[in-house]
Amino acid sequence: MGAVHLVPAFGRDGIEMQALARRPLLGRVGRRPFPVLDLRTRPEATYEVAAKALPFPQHVRYLAAQYASDLDLKEDPVFRAEAVTVFRGSIWHRGEPIQGSVHPKHESELGFWAGKVRGLTARGRLPRHPGTSAIISAPGARNYFHWMIEIAPRLFALREYLRQGLGPLDRILLFYEEPAGFITQTIEFLFPDLAPRIAYCTDSMCVLEDCLFFIDQRRYEDHNSRMKTTTAFLSEAVDGLLERMPRGPGVGAPS
Repeated sequence: MGAVHLVPAFGRDGIEMQALARRPLLGRVGRRPFPVLDLRTRPEATYEVAAKALPFPQHVRYLAAQYASDLDLKEDPVFRAEAVTVFRGSIWHRGEPIQGSVHPKHESELGFWAGKVRGLTARGRLPRHPGTSAIISAPGARNYFHWMIEIAPRLFALREYLRQGLGPLDRILLFYEEPAGFITQTIEFLFPDLAPRIAYCTDSMCVLEDCLFFIDQRRYEDHNSRMKTTTAFLSEAVDGLLERMPRGPGVGAPS
């Protein structure tokens, strides 16, 4: 078997990007500058030596400069394809792994993975999910930060997908054996309408008859933020909830 390469979802035959009329999803968000202060206490000479090995002052200046300007958000489009194989959260279309769905640390294992995917798919021995399933997980995202910043906002996009009548959606698969409390609480609080469609899948490998999915378009090393356009949905929802919250003394209400 030859080398296995990641293939892009954009422009690939058999994969369609959904024309989701997202709102508000501006391409940029404003950020307020904030002062950065080095609180480390050490003799000046020691600090100068350490600064040469680890240029902390330069890092601080870079960070301050980033927060002094607006932030460009990364696109987070919805894709659709038939007969998708999911292996450990990665998405395989026609026996090839989709770029942005495989965790970087697993890219060296693609040859081994490809053999299992193609072999088991050809023999028809994989669990199959009929109808339309959506996958919102990002590779390696299993903690609170990743869930809130990268995963949960995609539920807003799927809500818009349904609201705009772009197609059916039978289930939203979350690949967690035992979802953390913050996951179930977020769904209950922000997505009660989607809760009946959410299913937890423990299969390390399965076939989806019709699949909606997201990808991480590029590595984070060449981008200064993990914030995506779908995160604007979350920001809008949080702002709306804050506006409706009762305010007491010391929380913005007149004394």
